[in-house]
Amino acid sequence: MELARSVRQAPPPPLPDGFAVFLDIDGTLLDLAPAPDAVHVDKALATLLPRVRRALGGALALITGRRR
Repeated sequence: MELARSVRQAPPPPLPDGFAVFLDIDGTLLDLAPAPDAVHVDKALATLLPRVRRALGGALALITGRRR
């Protein structure tokens, strides 16, 4: 069962001006991998994150310690 389809919750309340949500991805949302091209993104997470971003009015950032 995909997470994005199985979770049915009310949308989050609107954030006050100037607030955003920052999520760590390395070892938190995604398993650690030796190189960026070796990272696997679960389909459910790839579906859920854009929905969260829209629900937050775009105030979502994904944080990594990797170099560009």
